Amino acid sequence: MKTVLMTGLNGTVAPHIKKILATKGIDTLAWPRDVVSPDDQAACTEFMDRIYPDAIFHIGMGAESWAAQMAAWCKNKQKPFVFTSTVSVFAHTSMGPFTVEAEPDAQDDYGSYKRRCEEAIKAVNPEALVVRLGWQIGDGPGSNNMVDYFYKQAEGRKLSLSNQWYPGCSFLEDTAETLVELFLEGRQGLFHLNGNPGLNQYEIGLAINKLLGNPWDIEAVDAPAMNSLMRDPRVPVKSISEHFIAND
Repeated sequence: MKTVLMTGLNGTVAPHIKKILATKGIDTLAWPRDVVSPDDQAACTEFMDRIYPDAIFHIGMGAESWAAQMAAWCKNKQKPFVFTSTVSVFAHTSMGPFTVEAEPDAQDDYGSYKRRCEEAIKAVNPEALVVRLGWQIGDGPGSNNMVDYFYKQAEGRKLSLSNQWYPGCSFLEDTAETLVELFLEGRQGLFHLNGNPGLNQYEIGLAINKLLGNPWDIEAVDAPAMNSLMRDPRVPVKSISEHFIAND
């Protein structure tokens, strides 16, 4: 294994995956969207044939037809294909914990889009590795992660968090390490990656606040009431509680 072709390297998760792959001696090549348009099927095929990566990680956004094309190319070339989906394939009104047997029922734009991608990939490459992720926990503002959300929701130092919301989530570095582990083990099929053992948003917020040096005054509220926890005993992701305990 020498080179992975990856989408989404300008996003939240992909750069962390790239770092972990590098520690394994695997190079990462970014999909150059400004040169090879995902909408140009012929150009995409020519590019993949020319680069001939050892695997493709589809972490970014794009039409489900693009996801299906990459997945089909990997199937035909007998190369691994990895796709990161989301717990958002389940409706916000549905209550977890969700197992991989649970039927996706999202109706919103993002959740429906990810559902369609999953279906398109499975139709052409049943051996693809599809991993549903929860909310990612980063170390600061400026990207699409839970800490960034907290900064945006805070009114000055005041931050209100729900003690009735149980989010599926994991720390970014743990997500990346676990994804790479599943990939290198040759796993195939659908998996759930969640590091939250059962903490609510308020409890998580208090712990993150301590990790960051207490930038907020946090109060508990009882809305929204949601449960987006995921369960999958096959996925050994580090518990978020381990990060919090280490900081005590």
